Parts: sequence; structure tokens; C-alpha cells
Amino acid sequence: MNDNRKKKIKAAIAAVTYYLQEEEARQTKKTSFWLRSGREMTMNNRYLVQMRNFRR
Repeated sequence: MNDNRKKKIKAAIAAVTYYLQEEEARQTKKTSFWLRSGREMTMNNRYLVQMRNFRR
């Protein structure tokens, strides 16, 4: 193998390893039930206020 090909293979392995680590970190960051339900309630309230103003 020539030197350039070895560098490319090492870079590809490093990229795949980094991607897998980031994907694992993203999977562990699950939002809690209370946080998600609070956001949904806020969005619903904003929607209702917008519709009320739209009808006037």
C-alpha cells in the first residue's frame, strides 16, 4: 500500500468512529415526558390564541 492510501483509510476509520460516537450520544439524550408534554401544551395554547385572533 502506498502512503496516501493508508492516510485515506485512517481518515475514513476516524470519521466512522466519530459518527458512531455522536450517534450514541444523541440516543442517550432523550427528552423527559414532562418536558415534552409541557412543550406540546405551549404549542397548543399558542395555536388556540392564533385561531381566536384569526376569527375576529
